[in-house]
Amino acid sequence: MNVCVICRRALRTDEAGHACRICQERGTGWLRALPGLYAAAEDHLAPARSGAGGGRVSGSKHAPLPVRLNVLDAVGPGGVVWVIAQWEDVVRDQLEFGSAPSRGGYLETLTGSCRLLADQAPWLYGSFNAVDELHGELRSWHARLSAVSDGADRERRITLACPCGAALTGVTLSTPGRRCDACGAQYGWTELRGLPLADRSAA
Repeated sequence: MNVCVICRRALRTDEAGHACRICQERGTGWLRALPGLYAAAEDHLAPARSGAGGGRVSGSKHAPLPVRLNVLDAVGPGGVVWVIAQWEDVVRDQLEFGSAPSRGGYLETLTGSCRLLADQAPWLYGSFNAVDELHGELRSWHARLSAVSDGADRERRITLACPCGAALTGVTLSTPGRRCDACGAQYGWTELRGLPLADRSAA
């Protein structure tokens, strides 16, 4: 019995390729959605302003990082645009389409790559040996960008210890700076990263 390499469902008689029609439709939908999600995610690059201690800190030796790192990791160099463009290159090579044209910026590049892959979905899900890996990448990036666009992404929050003994709670990788309410010490982005984790009892 032949099964879908992605979901392991038994293939129907009219599904003669590597993957089932359901997975093909799902993957094609992700490809068509990625450019819009990417554009929306770019609007979330700037950190949201937090309470009194979470904004830009004056007097720091270093300027706070002006972007959310988890979002930059997704939409910046090495993120979704690079990954999908690499898949396009692989597909173009196998189908002898020639090199991808220069399309301009990141969004234009992603849009062009997604369009080509979506147009080739019947071949991808029918004959491409790495379709399960590609499908997994599409699932992961769609979920990641959707979480950013919906405001549902959650960076890991930690509690750091100020030398005065107070706890600085809710610090994330994107926190630009923090003021200790107990002693008034001000920490920029770099200084925060030099503080130790607080004891659980202090949090």
